[in-house]
Amino acid sequence: MTKYIEFNKGSINKIPKPEKRIRYYHKELKGLNIDVRSTGVKTFYFNYKENGYNYNYRIGVYPQITPAIALDRCRELKVSLAVTKYLII
Repeated sequence: MTKYIEFNKGSINKIPKPEKRIRYYHKELKGLNIDVRSTGVKTFYFNYKENGYNYNYRIGVYPQITPAIALDRCRELKVSLAVTKYLII
């Protein structure tokens, strides 16, 4: 089952520590998700497809990277893909 949440500090802090890794997707911004591991580490990722292959770009670990920074970075990466067809890091 796919889980969607709003990406803000309150909703991310409420995510319980799972028994095994679970992924939550942003409600509106396609490609942005947060992986929550059994250790409690929460990591932002941007998923995209290039030349028929799926890629996961690691944005950063929460709370060093806030949800607002992750949203901005995801938008920048989406623009980069739209303009050049390749991810410019």
